[in-house]
Amino acid sequence: MNEAYKKYTVARYFRYFDAAARHLNLTRAAAELGIAQPPFSQQLRKLEELIGVPLFERLPRGLRLTEAGAAFAEETQRIMALLGRASEKARQVGLGLEGKMTVGFCNSTVFLQPLADLIRHYRELYPRVHFDPSEASTTELVEQVRAAQLDAAVIRLPYGDLQGLCVHPILVESMWVAAPPAWSKANGELGDLAQLAEQPLILFPRRTGPELFDAILEACRSRGFEPRLTQSSSQIASAINLVAGGFGWAIVPQSICDIHRGAVAYHPLTQPLLESGIALIYEGAPLPAVERLAALVEARKASA
Repeated sequence: MNEAYKKYTVARYFRYFDAAARHLNLTRAAAELGIAQPPFSQQLRKLEELIGVPLFERLPRGLRLTEAGAAFAEETQRIMALLGRASEKARQVGLGLEGKMTVGFCNSTVFLQPLADLIRHYRELYPRVHFDPSEASTTELVEQVRAAQLDAAVIRLPYGDLQGLCVHPILVESMWVAAPPAWSKANGELGDLAQLAEQPLILFPRRTGPELFDAILEACRSRGFEPRLTQSSSQIASAINLVAGGFGWAIVPQSICDIHRGAVAYHPLTQPLLESGIALIYEGAPLPAVERLAALVEARKASA
């Protein structure tokens, strides 16, 4: 007899005994379990043989627990309660209403208010799902999702190879120019990227977001110049610190344009219009909790 079958048999004995102990009537107990009385009675006999002592006295009009049976019933009630809690917990996790979910966030997305609202709404709806967040670059997040180190991730688009992953776009935001305030006071509004032709441009390392990096360079070339890449920031948001320090200009998502405001001047780009998307990604056959997060993303888009 294998272990799985043994566990099933023990659990079945507990259920049979519990029903018999509560009803003290073979017919009613068997009916509750949906089985015929003769095989039900036989299973109770086998349980007594297994334990080695009688658990019931068979009376003309029902059953009565023996002293041993009463002791067994006390323990059985605790076990049945534990089984009930375990079953309910499994059901809740299987429905995505409880459990743990590891989600990675692209560094620059932590400033997005709509994303913060989305996560807060999710946690209000599913408070028993433990949300375990982390931060990394988009490239690292995609690798971690593919390696099953993360259940899901929020990444910045564009991104090249997402084949095999489920992708749920969350929003699109404009890219702005972060410039030294002194330049802005002298030259006014900056809307055309060509105005940066002679200025040092600060960009994040290409490996952290190759497609967005290339899109920015291509946008500069479309306006007739090759950008002067004089500094590199560790990530998109940290480029603002370099602009504030006077090292150059940067092209950043609109959502981070409150950082160092005053020490940095921000200008919306119109020539050309540059945009970056934010999306939830995960591998196929996700956790039920991840499916519920994806469903919430889609519902919010539909109602927008």
